[in-house]
Amino acid sequence: MKIHIIGGTGSGKTTFSKKLASIYNLNIYELDDYYWLSETGYTKKASLEHMQNVYAKIIKKDNYITEGCYYECIDGLLESADKIIFLNPSFFLRKIRIYNRFIKTRVGIYKTKRKPTLKSVLSLIKQAKKFYPTYVKLVEVKLKAYEDRATVLKSKKAIKNYLKNL
Repeated sequence: MKIHIIGGTGSGKTTFSKKLASIYNLNIYELDDYYWLSETGYTKKASLEHMQNVYAKIIKKDNYITEGCYYECIDGLLESADKIIFLNPSFFLRKIRIYNRFIKTRVGIYKTKRKPTLKSVLSLIKQAKKFYPTYVKLVEVKLKAYEDRATVLKSKKAIKNYLKNL
């Protein structure tokens, strides 16, 4: 099974993908790991060509979960996915999650490959705000081609019900 989870910064992609991975026994590929080249935060981005090469390697695998919000280069992942899940909670919830992740990372509760700085967190919040409404509309248009396998989850309750019904 191939699953792609898409959503903005702080939408819950990583947490949700871990829950799905435990249910389906699948490996997770966090696209942030390939997109952000710096371990000191969210500062240096990979090229589009690099990302497409990474995705091409992942797509060749039989089973996986990918999660990320890189609209401009995910066509192959969407096309090959058996399930596509768009996590689209409110900006307010996403903003809280971004701050919580930053604080938990700084005090050592949450482990991450990138060490966010306050500057990078503020940049992520700016990006998260930008996600609405422009990016959401772009994603919804893109997902129309995959309506038969795409699901949109907009709340914690919807996510909980989705997982409960698997």
